[in-house]
Amino acid sequence: MALRFSKNSNIVENTAIISVSGSTVKSLNLAENGIFEFEFDGKKGYVEISDKKIRTLEMDKAKCPEGLCSDRGWIESSSENIVCLPNRIIVTLGNSTSDVDISTN
Repeated sequence: MALRFSKNSNIVENTAIISVSGSTVKSLNLAENGIFEFEFDGKKGYVEISDKKIRTLEMDKAKCPEGLCSDRGWIESSSENIVCLPNRIIVTLGNSTSDVDISTN
């Protein structure tokens, strides 16, 4: 038996997923521009969506001392992500349906 994985490059990512400590806290439609709030460890963070791209907005230094997640800038592909290690936040892009096909032979 052989497994074959193939990425369908015709699919456009349409959902941003914000996870904290491995659990999804918010899913956002990339077609809706704006600034959106999410919560983590009793704190608030913000992301901005524009033209089907997303970025995290700068957090207070007490929440995120290095600010690397906001320095990351915009992401627009499922091959990119935003990671905030001190707060265990990951922002990824995906589809409402899986973009990986698996077939067995």
